[in-house]
Amino acid sequence: MLNALRLPLIALATGATLSMVFVRAANAESCVNPQSAGAVRACAKAAEGPTVLRRFVERTAGIYNLSYYDFPVTDAVLVHSASDKLATMQASARR
Repeated sequence: MLNALRLPLIALATGATLSMVFVRAANAESCVNPQSAGAVRACAKAAEGPTVLRRFVERTAGIYNLSYYDFPVTDAVLVHSASDKLATMQASARR
């Protein structure tokens, strides 16, 4: 009886393993062609900066089921965000 189940179990395990290896993330690169209202809003927040995007994803996690890592934040946005933080820190230090 165990020999009769061996081949189907091997095929099932192989199929499950291959499906996990070759399937890409569901929302990867979703700013290129956003498919939902949540993705459109998240792409707009990603353009504003990483902190804004993270807050949006955390706040709407139960509604849109998004992941922070699915939305790329460009280097230009990161540099702008860092310069804003530096300016804020310098302004608060002057007071």
